Amino acid sequence: MIFFLLFVYSFFNYIFAGDFVDIPKNEIGPCTLLNNRMKCTGYGYFELIQCDKASCYCVQANNGEIAFETKTPNSRMAPTCSVCYNRLKQLYSNGQPAKNVWIPLCDNRKGDFQNIQCTSNRENCFCVDKETGNEIPGTRTDGSNGLRCEQMNDEATQREPTKGLNVIPLGSPSCRFGKDRGYRCAETTPIVQWHFDVETFQCLAFEYLGCGGNQNRFPNEKECSTTCKFADLSGCAGMKSPSKDTQGKTITCGQTLMNAPHLFPPPPPQIGNFPQFSRNPDDECPKEDKCVIGAFIGVCCDRGNEELFQRNFWPTCQFGKPFQWNDHQVLIGKSCSDNFCPRETSCEQGYFFAYCCSFSS
Repeated sequence: MIFFLLFVYSFFNYIFAGDFVDIPKNEIGPCTLLNNRMKCTGYGYFELIQCDKASCYCVQANNGEIAFETKTPNSRMAPTCSVCYNRLKQLYSNGQPAKNVWIPLCDNRKGDFQNIQCTSNRENCFCVDKETGNEIPGTRTDGSNGLRCEQMNDEATQREPTKGLNVIPLGSPSCRFGKDRGYRCAETTPIVQWHFDVETFQCLAFEYLGCGGNQNRFPNEKECSTTCKFADLSGCAGMKSPSKDTQGKTITCGQTLMNAPHLFPPPPPQIGNFPQFSRNPDDECPKEDKCVIGAFIGVCCDRGNEELFQRNFWPTCQFGKPFQWNDHQVLIGKSCSDNFCPRETSCEQGYFFAYCCSFSS
């Protein structure tokens, strides 16, 4: 009889947990405040694994930052989340951690630990192993000024190119660094800056907190683009590989150098990983592609990818209209968690980018 009563009590405790057990419901936190359709914990923080119609991926518990290289090919496959992201999940599992608890900084590519970490009071900073988060002995200093950890940590966190982009040249090595928002400090206030995103090959807005960070940070989109992109570099949207023929050669199209060889010197010989080009006899692309004309040559690019990027560059808002900031350009970032939108606007998340929506005329 006693065991039966215990079972009944446990069953009702489980079914009506909100009435009998002190389990938080809809507490206010960054996830519930942002309201960007991500799953939230009972304490208002972000669930570690999130999914949309296309994929699943890992996010930081405290700010919803997506580790973009954890995206799975479809929404039925679970991602593998890093030690750093799992550490944040544990720290925020019961709400806001205590003030003296070290909150690690994770990158937004694989979710590894950032090379430089600081104590909760910012008095001391040190280098860590990017995969485990373990402090590297002999690196602890007063503040982060002058502290260089990438050379001690195989330079992988900031120097390893994103998969698939390792043969695409950039104007500066720092453009391959992961986005780093830095940290808040007394003498500065957060401002909007731009970083170069190697996954989409675009300069995107984000909120810089005022101190720390890395060199992949620019005061405006123009300076970011001129620093990181070569003027004559062109290709498919997001630098996705163009279509190839049955021999594995890139299909060209449009008015290219090959259309008027008498006007140009012969092309240089093929070197290393640079592709060789074949002439499409009809100067047209396969049905599922469209021709994208670059500085010197046109290539056939996946039509769906091109149109998807175009819709993301010129999005539509659920309410209001896209906020335009300079030369009638839409202000875009990678994620709403980057907090780059002006106060009088709201942020909406697209497939590739996030953008700001304004209610004013």
